[in-house]
Amino acid sequence: MPFGFQNILLLLAAGQGFFLALLILHKYGRIFANRFLSLLMFLYSLILLNLLLTDLGFPDEYPRALLLPLGFTFLIAPLHYLYARYLLHYGRRFRWGDAGHFLPFGLYLILILPVLFQSEGSSPDFPRAIDSQPMPVDSVLFNWFLVLQGLIYMGLVLNMLRHYALSLRSLFSSIEDIKLEWLRNITLMTTGCWLIFAMENTLMMAGINLSNFDLSSVLVAVAVYAMGYLGFFNSGILVQPGAADSIRQATDFGETREAGGPPTSKHGGKYEKSGLSPEKAEAYVASLRNIVEEEQLYTDSTLTLNQLAERLDISPHNLSEIINTRLGQNFFDFVNAYRLEAVKRDLADPQKAHFTILALALDAGFNSKTAFNGIFKKHTGMTPSDFRRRGLSVG
Repeated sequence: MPFGFQNILLLLAAGQGFFLALLILHKYGRIFANRFLSLLMFLYSLILLNLLLTDLGFPDEYPRALLLPLGFTFLIAPLHYLYARYLLHYGRRFRWGDAGHFLPFGLYLILILPVLFQSEGSSPDFPRAIDSQPMPVDSVLFNWFLVLQGLIYMGLVLNMLRHYALSLRSLFSSIEDIKLEWLRNITLMTTGCWLIFAMENTLMMAGINLSNFDLSSVLVAVAVYAMGYLGFFNSGILVQPGAADSIRQATDFGETREAGGPPTSKHGGKYEKSGLSPEKAEAYVASLRNIVEEEQLYTDSTLTLNQLAERLDISPHNLSEIINTRLGQNFFDFVNAYRLEAVKRDLADPQKAHFTILALALDAGFNSKTAFNGIFKKHTGMTPSDFRRRGLSVG
């Protein structure tokens, strides 16, 4: 078969995957989660090479040679899950119970061992040619198991990240550096690959060979690029002690909250057994507003729930309860509402017209232009520049 564009893309992606696997392990291998990412990149590359050799007709001459790389697909989704899990549980060492995620791959090895040691004159029953009509039952079952496994694991990762995002807003007033949106994005991208693969498999079962699985192969190649580079470039933030501690704290908070029973507010608090009376809660609300406003604590971009609770001499759990149930906000929204009002006042003040908008935002406690612009546009419906022009013209 001639070497086409898809073959070139698969070869380049495989090469980049091997390079990224080594680079991640060399530079950021001390982050335990990155060892899973490095292995994931390596296996992705082997799978892409397997697809390339299949396109070039290699299995026709050496039918057993690609059986083992084919089984590596059973490791992709579990490794993605373990990478996310150990990234969120920063500092946790490997737990032997997690080895159970590799059980399907172990079972696959057991099944193919007799095939691998068949005599030279016999031909293995698996894998079959994917372009045969109708599609062989063993190939159908194999593909659907992979799809089911992949979608389940991606769902677990997205659920972990959802709880993590809620915890961030309950604990921190600035979350731009630790949101891990890039991990959510590559998980969504990988989920899309599994769905496309499922669509191609469904059509193949009906006798419709859409692309001979070329479409899902190309998408996987793109996903390998994205996952490797995003994982590598964001690891620089993760090696900072402050970021690592914040990620671990948010994950622990989320797990504690989930273990506490059904929430009593839309913000996910668990407060049935807090023992905080309504009278005491109202007194704490007054103290909270007083100390935040008088001392302008919101101007500290690193302010956390724990720090504020210490100033009020109250437990972080009870402070979170007060903000959630009495004020109808989470900690992130509570603090940033003060920051937003401070910037709005400054933007409308003619005496501060010579200050840049970014300088005013940083003085108010925002830690980045991106975070500030997003919050400002969400709550005012206009850009800071438009707001300043309108405010100064009215003044």
